[in-house]
Amino acid sequence: MFKVGCVGIDTSHPGSFLTVMREAGLKLKYTEVFNDGFRTDAEVSAFMEKAGIENRCERLEDMAEAVDIAFIHDCNWDRHLELAAPFIEAGVPVFLDKPVVGNLAACEKLEALVKGGAKILGGSSLRYATEVEALRNLLTENNEQPLAVLGTCGVDRFNYGIHIVEALHQLMGPGAESVSYIGVTQNQNHKIEQYVITWKTGARVTYQLQSGVWQPCHVMVQSDQAVHHREIAIDQVYLALLRYIESVLAGKCAPTDIEVQTEAIRIMLAGEASRERHGESIFIKDLPEIPVSFDGDLFSRDYAFANQP
Repeated sequence: MFKVGCVGIDTSHPGSFLTVMREAGLKLKYTEVFNDGFRTDAEVSAFMEKAGIENRCERLEDMAEAVDIAFIHDCNWDRHLELAAPFIEAGVPVFLDKPVVGNLAACEKLEALVKGGAKILGGSSLRYATEVEALRNLLTENNEQPLAVLGTCGVDRFNYGIHIVEALHQLMGPGAESVSYIGVTQNQNHKIEQYVITWKTGARVTYQLQSGVWQPCHVMVQSDQAVHHREIAIDQVYLALLRYIESVLAGKCAPTDIEVQTEAIRIMLAGEASRERHGESIFIKDLPEIPVSFDGDLFSRDYAFANQP
């Protein structure tokens, strides 16, 4: 059994992951918890009781001595590297919940940490969705070249938007070149924003983000031979992610290359820059010259306000 340290219980993920771990009989178990976020002591105690956790750590350094991996669940992605540091220093693997980071400097630091020997997993569970993997295999087996791809998602631009971008990125593979903001369609209650990613192969990938309401994630691929559509079963994606993490810890597969993880973040940063520049096409290679980021502190304050006990 792999001992998992739970760092933060801000979001629904710790509880949902716990349920999946148990129901699927995975060799993953929360054994320690650390929380310095907005959740109350009563909420932490309730989670500990549900998970069967006996120890609430006051210091991350102490947790690093007691676990096989740390899951960084803090909803403020700007704190992820800070919270991961004691584990990285101790040689303990970490999983950074989505979004892993929210700016270019953090992407570059992540890449440097991994090159220095850190074992860092992370990102959206949709990257490992069985529907995405099956569709990717189908395209490969049929020797189909994706020409136009569409992905949809709902809730917000980044915290949830990263889901569909990572799914599309896993489907297409690395090689995104530029991103353009197309515009917004809206009525009195909701709005949908559209972005187009151009791959180096020439393929164009559109992702649509609806704000203010949850929407299922759909992927449609028009290749040089056929049209394929999949709806991603959201109730299965955590299992796919956790099985992947378990396989990495067991030495059965290698972690996803960190440059693959960070390219998805760079795509979203380029999309945000294009949005701020009224649809100008932004090349990912030009991001070092463009001041753009997603504010994790602001998101976490809003999230805490909206999720008071």
